[in-house]
Amino acid sequence: MLLDHDQVDKELNLNEFLIKHPAATFLFRVSGKEVIEERISPGDILIVDRSLPVTKGKIVVATLDGELVVKRVTTEREELLVFGVVTTIIHSV
Repeated sequence: MLLDHDQVDKELNLNEFLIKHPAATFLFRVSGKEVIEERISPGDILIVDRSLPVTKGKIVVATLDGELVVKRVTTEREELLVFGVVTTIIHSV
């Protein structure tokens, strides 16, 4: 992979690349190990957009028994109290 040396000194605003709806977007840091099957690990940061529709196959942050959980939507009729749709996963190293 090659990097453009001319871009090194330019300011990079990740909000421009990662956040489409600022007023509806939230960041969550993951804790717990129940989401490993989605390649999401403790310490990762999720960018979650509340303005997006919840559809089958999307990963969402939802409330389950009063706790926030990360879950993949498996059916359109799934009974979840969804907070928002995960748009980006930033993995910690």
